Amino acid sequence: MKRARAVISVRRGEISETPIELPDPLPAGTPRALVLRAMWRTRRFTLPAAGSAVVHQVTEAMVPVIMGRAIDTAVVDGDVRGLLLWLGVLTVNFILLAQVVRFGSWYGQIGAEAMQHQLRTRVTDRLLHPRARADRLPGSALSLATNDVRQLTQATALMIYPVGEAAAIVVGGALLLMQSVPLGVAVLVGAPVLLVLLDVLGRPLRRRAESEAAAVADAAGSAADLLAGHRVLAGVQAQEVAADRYQSLSRQALRATMQARAHQSGLTAGLGAITGLFMVGVAVAAGLLAVRGELTIGGLITVVGLTQLLLIPITAFARNVAPIWSAAQASAARLLAVLTDGHTARTTVAPHTATGALGVSIVGVDTDGGGTLDLEIAPGELVGIAVDGAAAVALAETLAARRPLGDGAAVVVGDVAVDPAAPEAARAQMLVAPHEASLFDGTVAANLTLPGHRPELVQAALSAAACDDVLRVLPEGLDTVVGEGGLRLSGGQRQRVALARALVMDAPVLVLHEPTTAVDSVTEALIAERLPQLRQGRTTVLLTTSPALLAACDRVVGAPAHESEQVAR
Repeated sequence: MKRARAVISVRRGEISETPIELPDPLPAGTPRALVLRAMWRTRRFTLPAAGSAVVHQVTEAMVPVIMGRAIDTAVVDGDVRGLLLWLGVLTVNFILLAQVVRFGSWYGQIGAEAMQHQLRTRVTDRLLHPRARADRLPGSALSLATNDVRQLTQATALMIYPVGEAAAIVVGGALLLMQSVPLGVAVLVGAPVLLVLLDVLGRPLRRRAESEAAAVADAAGSAADLLAGHRVLAGVQAQEVAADRYQSLSRQALRATMQARAHQSGLTAGLGAITGLFMVGVAVAAGLLAVRGELTIGGLITVVGLTQLLLIPITAFARNVAPIWSAAQASAARLLAVLTDGHTARTTVAPHTATGALGVSIVGVDTDGGGTLDLEIAPGELVGIAVDGAAAVALAETLAARRPLGDGAAVVVGDVAVDPAAPEAARAQMLVAPHEASLFDGTVAANLTLPGHRPELVQAALSAAACDDVLRVLPEGLDTVVGEGGLRLSGGQRQRVALARALVMDAPVLVLHEPTTAVDSVTEALIAERLPQLRQGRTTVLLTTSPALLAACDRVVGAPAHESEQVAR
């Protein structure tokens, strides 16, 4: 099968809507291997960009050479036509220089962004996998999918700019040898020595930079977790404890940042002094050669210009290559723990594989209400479980395979057991819609048409969830953007759209946890009337204390801590 390729216009700087697909950098057994694979997998973009960087450095090196020839032609030879010719060559050189800089930066950035998007999608897929670690806080997951992925893909720049910088050192040294062998040898020998010295001086900075990045990531993760759980914290009066924890992490990040910046300032000053002395030494030597007649005025300008040019790639090599490489490896180590987790490998279980109604068997399930629940639900039955609070949450999490089962407890959907260690098969047959109605950023239609939905049920699901008046009020109807988490909708609108989203999936078994707490009594009555009609022939379980919803059930079961089974209809 031919792989899709994006069509890119160099002249206009545009890219088509065709997705850019790059080879997957996994499997990689070590952080170093992952970094190298990610770099090599972007070669479609980085190799042309590296060629552009080489041309850029060569044209940069030619600037002092052309200027030196122009000055010699004008001052020494007095050749006006020759001067105009060299000025024309200089103009063409600058035009080429500007174009290759634009192309190289743009093309290399495309490769880096494409790999970043690909890795971020894969990391997110693993973080949201049913078997993913439940103890990883949202802030930590956010840091992995953003900061660590970004730092890893920054290593793709090492296939571009260091190549150009190495070319600058080689070409610049060769041009210096053509002007003066002693000066050329001095620069070519001194440049590697200077590079090693700068690398040694930069090692403490790299260690501090890694500590700073880790501290900032911890603080950002803590802030995200604090905001995500603000309501819960307020409910248990733990705002001050959480704020103190974030403040402590924030101060650690501040200290690490200030220490890194202080060291960076000292290093910058030291690098400036060393490179300045090197530059002065070469310039003095070139001046003495010019005074003795061994260099022309143009040659002196060429030597000084080339020396100054070489200092830039040497310094950039020391400042950028090692820090980017070490930071990329540190992030790769954290990402590998997620990407190579065997428990979160991609599964091939298709959603809702059952063709008819399924029964549900619940045996000995602890509901945090002081007892256990034993219940047999027939295929196609609409059953209400009168349970609320912590007991309802515990039961919903158990049915969703997010809560471990106690000794002797079991939940079976059809002939598939609900197992938190391998929840995919059970979740393919039973959908548990949580009480919290969280929508994706996008339109109402985009929230309803998720993978696995039944397109022919969209209108019926909207009607059953009493979304008729919601769509009339929204300015763009189904095309209205709901915002992240559905924040642009009211609580009742958000809850009804979330209910319609659950209904349109047409799961063989659907569990709804308090789906009408944010709507008025009239709307709740409409939902209670329409829900059984839409779910006819499918098994539905309602975890609720709503009298209207319970009255619509075929059977109502009391919570273990309250009362035994009773017939409502």
